[in-house]
Amino acid sequence: MATLAEAIAQMEGFNTPGTIAQRNNNPGNLRFVGQVGATGKDSKGFAVFPSAGEGWRALDAQIALDGSRGLTLTQFMGKYAPPSENDTGGYISYVSKQTGIGVNDLISGFLKG
Repeated sequence: MATLAEAIAQMEGFNTPGTIAQRNNNPGNLRFVGQVGATGKDSKGFAVFPSAGEGWRALDAQIALDGSRGLTLTQFMGKYAPPSENDTGGYISYVSKQTGIGVNDLISGFLKG
């Protein structure tokens, strides 16, 4: 089973050469909001990190933050990948299948140790 961060990175195209996620070292395609480690943002507002490691840490931090807010997978994905920009239902289904997290499960139970 994939971790939540790994499933998100796959959906965001991080493993595909030339994608925004890969170019920006941003596996979660996080929008820039002053994340620790980010060097700025690209022309579309996505955070840019100096290394993939920094991008993974930022994604893990975002997941942990939302986990601490008591969000279910469906609530988290609705915020993370809103229907105005994504096929949120498809995103939820994919992440649930890849991770084993139920759509109504709290993501806090699936965070890294």
